[in-house]
Amino acid sequence: MNDATKASPEHQDNNIFLVFLRKLTDTFLFTLALVSHPFKTVSSELRKEDDRERIREAVYFLVAMLLLWYVIEVPLFLSRGIKTATLSGFLFLVVQLVFYFLTSILYAVVLHLTLRALWVPSKLAYTIPCFFYASGVIIALYAILIYPSDLVKYRVVDKAGTIEILLHPVQYSRMKSEVLQQLGRGWEIFQSVSQILTNIWSIVVFVFLSVILSKWYWKTNWSWTRYFRCFAATFLVYVFISVLERFLEPVEQHIEILFSRATG
Repeated sequence: MNDATKASPEHQDNNIFLVFLRKLTDTFLFTLALVSHPFKTVSSELRKEDDRERIREAVYFLVAMLLLWYVIEVPLFLSRGIKTATLSGFLFLVVQLVFYFLTSILYAVVLHLTLRALWVPSKLAYTIPCFFYASGVIIALYAILIYPSDLVKYRVVDKAGTIEILLHPVQYSRMKSEVLQQLGRGWEIFQSVSQILTNIWSIVVFVFLSVILSKWYWKTNWSWTRYFRCFAATFLVYVFISVLERFLEPVEQHIEILFSRATG
């Protein structure tokens, strides 16, 4: 190869920058499409014949899911004094995202094992992307629906004068009742409605996940009997997640308290 055909370091750097810029633009446009037409976006992926391409596209769902969660939910945490300008604040954001990613992988693995137990020909390399498809659909609206509960939680923290109130369920419950009473009956109803809508939305997305799985594993030979196997698996995993999150909540609270102290 002569000197004329060799790419200069500057040219290589420009190529890397252009690839990064294109990927960033693609991710942004994909995220917009996912927010505006979530079910349609997933359905378009399922119509693709190449499984490898579907798995590649799942990366966009994963990145979009984390970005949407960050944009919608994390600013609420930042308002509590956890600043990105500090090293601890930055690590807090990283830990939150890693924690969310790892729990998503855990749920996908449990889903894979449940599918296999119900005679669905699940492959982990396929079930994880399917789970990310459904997570990408749920995350934006879910993060918005839980905002009222988060706002009430931080009102309780303000009233208690310490974020460690989160580690004392009895005191927290008593103060929460006092905060809701101060806010008025309308706010209590608003929070209850948002919780009901959150549960309904979660169920809708898990039903949609069963559709995704059945269409992935039986693209050419779909049937209601096979669909209900996927539905039964996703229902069992939904129950598992609902129970497990009760145990994971204290872990999330300890993480938040740790970084609140570090940046306080």
